[in-house]
Amino acid sequence: MVDDYQARTEFVQAQAFSRDNGTESLKLFHIARLSTIPWCVLGTLLIWHIAATLYSPQAGAVAAILWAFSPSILTFGATIVPDVPAAVCGLLVAIVFARWLERPSWSMTFACGAAVGLAFSVKFTWFLLLPILPLTLLALQLGNNHLRGYQRWIRLCVIFGIATTFLHLIYAGDRTFLSLAQYQFKSTTFASIQDFFANHPGLRVIAGMPIPLPENVLKGLDVQKADFEGGHYQSYLFGQWQSRGWWYYYLVGWLMKEPVGLWGLVAAGAWAQLRAAHPLSTLHWVVFAITVPVFIVVSAETGFNMHLRYVLPALPAVYLLAAAAFTSNSPTRKVKCFLVLAFVVASLSVMPRSYSFFPMPLAGQKTAGNC
Repeated sequence: MVDDYQARTEFVQAQAFSRDNGTESLKLFHIARLSTIPWCVLGTLLIWHIAATLYSPQAGAVAAILWAFSPSILTFGATIVPDVPAAVCGLLVAIVFARWLERPSWSMTFACGAAVGLAFSVKFTWFLLLPILPLTLLALQLGNNHLRGYQRWIRLCVIFGIATTFLHLIYAGDRTFLSLAQYQFKSTTFASIQDFFANHPGLRVIAGMPIPLPENVLKGLDVQKADFEGGHYQSYLFGQWQSRGWWYYYLVGWLMKEPVGLWGLVAAGAWAQLRAAHPLSTLHWVVFAITVPVFIVVSAETGFNMHLRYVLPALPAVYLLAAAAFTSNSPTRKVKCFLVLAFVVASLSVMPRSYSFFPMPLAGQKTAGNC
């Protein structure tokens, strides 16, 4: 048991776990990794459903194939980290929120609240839903008279209330509703917010108000923000080490860690979307409104760059855009099918070492597979 949450002792605890359990730890790790399989399967079903709904049955099949054979999904889907589940939660929230926008019944309100609460619980990145969902609702209301009305705003507040309650239940109600003044923050950002309210006479009452979050949630956000503020880790890109990251790091990472065929499909899908005569559906707007900001916000955190998995919740948007290339029959359909096949073959060529994948033009599969 470690009392200092700011010490980041997870690696020390991992060594202690392996030492205490000996060879039994391998069996426990195996069981833990098996628990990620249902998330991968659910993600396949959800992305198939979205692509088939937005574009065509063929597009649904392509999106499912891209997800199932993605080196990134195969890597992190077999790893005890929350990033693939977080990507799946993003798809789930998009589906449920889009249906809620079209039919804001109380049953859909509760379902949406549960989905958002699950997303909050799986990965703190999804606290971005707090501004994303209201902004999405506002944008859609401005462009669609059918969606206007204050009732949806009231029920959106209920959704966040249900999500917060779900989060409290996940943390078993442990030390909830502490005031801002009761925390000792590590990050400059949270400490500055605390000082701002504490040092202004008219705002001190706010510093004493209870925060509707479990203590460990705010502590976790504080530690993560402190890491992103820089100076704690070295970042590496193209032979260069430095104390801060690059805004284009994750874009380069996607280009280097996904098969080349994907980007041909993305270009074709983007062109198909630009040429589409019919207006985009609510689900279409919601999916990209939820996933794309994750990539933008994480890329903007240049305190350090280390793990491509941090932007994994945004990756389904890429696969969906690629699947949009199959919205209709075209003279280039065989070329697109070849790109899908090339994607699958490239990924399978490094199995089971998907984590070492690099496209052939960049590094060479055999060299990467022996890393």
